[in-house]
Amino acid sequence: MLGWITRCRPGFSIIGLVLPLVCAFFDILMSSLWSSFFPPSSSPVQGGLNIVQRAFVLYIVIHIHMLDFPLRLGWSIFRATGKAKTALDRRIWHTPLSSPQTEIKSDVTVNEVIEEELVHAVIVPNYCEGIYTLETTLKVLASHPRAKSQYEIYLAMEQKEDSSSDKAGHLVTKFERSFLHICITFHPSGVKGEIAGTSSNVAFAARRIVEIHRTDLNEDSCNVVVTVMDADTHLSRDYFTEIRRLHLPTSTRQTDPSTAVPSSLVETPTKAPF
Repeated sequence: MLGWITRCRPGFSIIGLVLPLVCAFFDILMSSLWSSFFPPSSSPVQGGLNIVQRAFVLYIVIHIHMLDFPLRLGWSIFRATGKAKTALDRRIWHTPLSSPQTEIKSDVTVNEVIEEELVHAVIVPNYCEGIYTLETTLKVLASHPRAKSQYEIYLAMEQKEDSSSDKAGHLVTKFERSFLHICITFHPSGVKGEIAGTSSNVAFAARRIVEIHRTDLNEDSCNVVVTVMDADTHLSRDYFTEIRRLHLPTSTRQTDPSTAVPSSLVETPTKAPF
């Protein structure tokens, strides 16, 4: 029965449109048929729409509004696909690179290795996360072409978690050669106004980043972009490439052909203090 209703749904939609149409303009149809047999009366005709006709107009307006949603959705998907294709087209394929941790070969692009002075400080919070989840996330980051030269990894741990020290030591030993720097921070327990959790761990790791780069911050020469991600998030290398492109000054992007994009796609990012 349900399959039959599904197959006949287009026909039901047409019937559902014809019936309100006939009911709304029944008087007009009858007057046309009546006038073919009898002469029209001389009595004045009342103007305006009746209740049924107004309901039919509202019915049509609702259907037009419902049609607008898939049109806007299709246009948004088309624009998102175009922007993603533009980001991929900016890759100038160069030479293959193999990650020692993942044994996955990836293509290095000139666009991804020419700006080594930009450092990505990536905070990976951990609170009762499994070791396999953290290893998988770090393997994905280690497979990026710029991981060894530009990625600073900060594993934000909770001190009161029983297995945090063991997990930290295992991860540092396994991935210390995969990144520019890997650091473990332990949010202490008993801090006034703070509770154990992911947010507290992230805030503590962020303060640690500020301490490490304090000298460069005081000299106004710090070029670090902080990224906070979940422990089970797998970010593409193109994500960091786009951050780098948006972080560069406008003049640099205009003179660098590998990062040139149409002016309609250039956005002005909100820059952090470091």
